[in-house]
Amino acid sequence: MYIKMMKISETVPEYKEIRNIEFKKHMNFIVDGSTSRDEKGNSVGKTTVLRLIDICLGSDDRKFIYHDAELNNVNAKLEKYITEQKIFVELHLVDDLDRPEIEYQLKVGLFPRGKRYINNQVKNKEEYNMTLNQIIFNNNNTKPSFRQLIKMFVRIDQKDDNNRFLKFINYNVNPAVYENIYSFLFRLNDSVRSEQVLRLKEEIKKDKKNVQQFKIFHNIRNENALKQKLFSVEHDIDKLSSQMNHLMDSDIYKENEENVQLVRVEYSKKLDELDRQEFKLSKIESNLEKAEKENNVDVDMSVLKNLYTEVESNLKEINQTFNELVNFHHKLVRNKIEYYEAQKQVYTERIRESENSISEFFEDNQDIIMLIENTQVAEYQEIKKEQEHFIEDKGRILEVIERLETLQRTLKKNEETLRAVPDSEIDEEEICANFNMFFTEYSEDIIRERYIVYPTGDTFPIGISNEDTGFGTGVKKSAIAAFDLAYQSFSKEFGIESPNFIVHDVLESMDSVAIDSTIAIANKIDCQYIIAVLQEKITDSGEISSEDTRLVLTTENKLFRI
Repeated sequence: MYIKMMKISETVPEYKEIRNIEFKKHMNFIVDGSTSRDEKGNSVGKTTVLRLIDICLGSDDRKFIYHDAELNNVNAKLEKYITEQKIFVELHLVDDLDRPEIEYQLKVGLFPRGKRYINNQVKNKEEYNMTLNQIIFNNNNTKPSFRQLIKMFVRIDQKDDNNRFLKFINYNVNPAVYENIYSFLFRLNDSVRSEQVLRLKEEIKKDKKNVQQFKIFHNIRNENALKQKLFSVEHDIDKLSSQMNHLMDSDIYKENEENVQLVRVEYSKKLDELDRQEFKLSKIESNLEKAEKENNVDVDMSVLKNLYTEVESNLKEINQTFNELVNFHHKLVRNKIEYYEAQKQVYTERIRESENSISEFFEDNQDIIMLIENTQVAEYQEIKKEQEHFIEDKGRILEVIERLETLQRTLKKNEETLRAVPDSEIDEEEICANFNMFFTEYSEDIIRERYIVYPTGDTFPIGISNEDTGFGTGVKKSAIAAFDLAYQSFSKEFGIESPNFIVHDVLESMDSVAIDSTIAIANKIDCQYIIAVLQEKITDSGEISSEDTRLVLTTENKLFRI
């Protein structure tokens, strides 16, 4: 849809047309008629024209026509005039400016409780916006709403200047709302797959964080170094085993070779298992100690009570009382202590059983185990003690490797699941690439930088290059102009129903090169660019024709003629 015309009229005591502004394709300027910088070009009502367009397109902030939110001032004369003369604003939308086949008349009373009409039929606020959603976006769903969608095309804030870019509604709007909006505008609406991919990416992000934190905690700079450390410890263990073997009586060893090997292997397994159990017990005891300390901390309940009261005042409803939350916390801590105590008992009993098993095994096989000459017992014991130290190191290293590999397996599994998600029929990368065909060209013309949009993979679906480095107001508005113009070309190219107009006061803070480039692009593509601007900003532009100026306002000829 295009904007054909806007009309302002009195209806009391009788009908009287005040303004009739006709719009055309390409550039449409609403300017002041000042001839010098000393004249008050910013107070003649040019921005109000844009606000009236926004009001016809569903904005509910009609009072800001005569109320300055920033200064908290009211233009009492204009307020009285609008109220007493029952001023209406009327906007005509058509499917084609040259040969219209469809036309809609939108009419809104600017006075308090003024009604809304579409083709002379009264509509309440909800009906009005839902009908516009169908007319302009061919959207029969309630989400995204018309007012959410139209904000990207009518970048007007009734209260103050609007510098918002991708988050064009408001900065504090939930990212899920923007995901819904951009999915509709760019046709990124494979919602089931998107939800699955989002969940997996969140899991992968968490898994990567767990791996990284585990490496930091255990001072693992390189996994290969950890494995080499294990090989080194195993080599030391083998070396000591060899030394111990040399201490044995060879004749007796040969007679009992098979049993010696079996006993040694079994004995080592039992020692390794005992080491593992003791390591796990130490972890449990450490966790238990932390939980008991947490339980014994003397918390200032008055501070918590104040915090609870503050939270309660900011939320509509809290389902639990303060005492219930405190008791719940204490119960959690007690449950944690009980859990660790139970685990401690389990592993204490396992260690006791392992020690008994080792003792019994030693008693049953003492002759084989002690196949060492009496004069070499002390040396054997020293070597054995040193070997046990390395065995403990090996156990700890194996424990770390096992835990790390478990975390990495979980990460790998989620990554494989993500890769196995069937490709969507909608290719976000391709859609962004198609959009960037226009955005990159227009941004280079306007800003002299090649901007691109890209799918972020997060809840907020798209990002823009160079956004993280920040924009000055002028550069940011130039980027907005390039983005909006690019969407106009993109939507036409791919048959997306959307407004064929852009309404913004974007040129005010742009430099002359950016202004000329913006005008040149708008004048060659199929769209309307409706701008309110000071005369001085466009006087020297070589891209503007006399037909581009649709309304000239002065201090003697203000918008409402009062």
